[in-house]
Amino acid sequence: KRMLEKNYQYEHNDHWYKEMGFNVILQRHYSQTYREETVPMLFFPFSVDISTFNTWKTESICKDKVIPLLPHNKRKKNIVFVGHDADIAYSCRQKAIKKLVENKLGISFSSSESLKHRKVDGEYIQMLREYLAYISCGSMYEICAAKNFEIISSGGVLFTNKFFGIDEILPDYCYVSYKEDLSDLIQKAKLIINEPEYCKEIVNNGRDWVNKHHTHDHRIEQLKEITFD
Repeated sequence: KRMLEKNYQYEHNDHWYKEMGFNVILQRHYSQTYREETVPMLFFPFSVDISTFNTWKTESICKDKVIPLLPHNKRKKNIVFVGHDADIAYSCRQKAIKKLVENKLGISFSSSESLKHRKVDGEYIQMLREYLAYISCGSMYEICAAKNFEIISSGGVLFTNKFFGIDEILPDYCYVSYKEDLSDLIQKAKLIINEPEYCKEIVNNGRDWVNKHHTHDHRIEQLKEITFD
């Protein structure tokens, strides 16, 4: 009996899981596997549906409109945030977004700022196919967000801090990192925007790695292999 947990960081203990008779808790976030509980835990990271998030489809559907896929060299030269960003747990990312926007290197489509910025479903998928790079982070809980794989699989550069657990899912050559104090944020952002060959290499490395290790098919096979005496 297995529990697939994506938000265990909000749980105080595993009493309920033990009472329900779970043999293992499959943690989406690497940091949560370090908690000392009574039910065994395994790291079981998010995966991505590459039939939805990809770079090979020549078009996508957004609000019933067919939109052509932009080749990488035609993408808009900005670093973008797409999502909800009101939670104080993401203070590092909030500061990073603010700094990028102030330096005219970034754009925020945070639904916490305005509902008109909210991008979901087809609009979200399309947004990940339009810009050079997308910002992420691990939050105060050191999470391994599903967004990271969606960005990479869609052909964007993942721009994130070095959160706890990232080395368990991605090699350094698959993304661009910024420091927690943001001291190198602008330097790295300009590198992404001004060096197309560098970006292309990062994108290709990341997409190849995700396709080989982090698709839904990989997780299904891994799930089958989890057994107990």
